[in-house]
Amino acid sequence: MKRKKFLIGWVVVMLLLIMGCENEGNQDTHLYKRAIHVEKQVGDSGNYEQIRKVQEGKEVKRLKDALDQSEWQKEKIQMNRPPNYQFIFAFKNTQITDDPVQYKVWITPDHRQLEVVSGDSAYTKLPIEQSATVFEVLTGEKLEQ
Repeated sequence: MKRKKFLIGWVVVMLLLIMGCENEGNQDTHLYKRAIHVEKQVGDSGNYEQIRKVQEGKEVKRLKDALDQSEWQKEKIQMNRPPNYQFIFAFKNTQITDDPVQYKVWITPDHRQLEVVSGDSAYTKLPIEQSATVFEVLTGEKLEQ
């Protein structure tokens, strides 16, 4: 009887471990199902046009990792000008609907860093290295230095 309970317990633990490892891998796989829609400000009126759609999973992950490495402040920020760029992470499959968070991106006056607002309530000023990565993924170009 004890042996049977031990065996059942061991099987349950192993199943939980296997399922946990499977979910861990799905987070990266989930990013590979996403695309980044990037828009650039046109003129000074706050109008935007789509300039790029990043669909390569490695680039989507690279952008997500760079954003995740930054320290985000949970506060509403009011900038004195419209963002230079804005982007969303959207599913590649258009039949999947979700409510994507819009990211707004400002280039600092010295052209070395980016300031990013996520939704309406999170702000970060990216370090120089992460700014370069984010800008390159969004635009396909190098950030002026």
